[in-house]
Amino acid sequence: MLGCAVATVRRTRRDWRARGMKALTDRPRSGRPRLHDLDVRLLIAATATSDPPDTESQWTHQGIAEHLAQTRRIRISASQAIDLFFQVEVAGQAPIGSPRHVQ
Repeated sequence: MLGCAVATVRRTRRDWRARGMKALTDRPRSGRPRLHDLDVRLLIAATATSDPPDTESQWTHQGIAEHLAQTRRIRISASQAIDLFFQVEVAGQAPIGSPRHVQ
């Protein structure tokens, strides 16, 4: 019904009893930290959904990356731009492009 495993529910309930509200925050994860924070993701989404430059009819991955490099000094590749765009959650919905995203 919740779309997660029973073990996940049990672990979350156990954490809630032990840690209270702190149980709802993510614990530090292993691996390399993210290179770009939420602000960069939101800038990418804002750029992608804004009017493109006068010389273009629509934004391209490369165009977004170049625009952010020129205007905000944020250096990302075209493939990173689209990957980060798809990670943005809009108004509590699933990330854009994911199977759970509702338009």
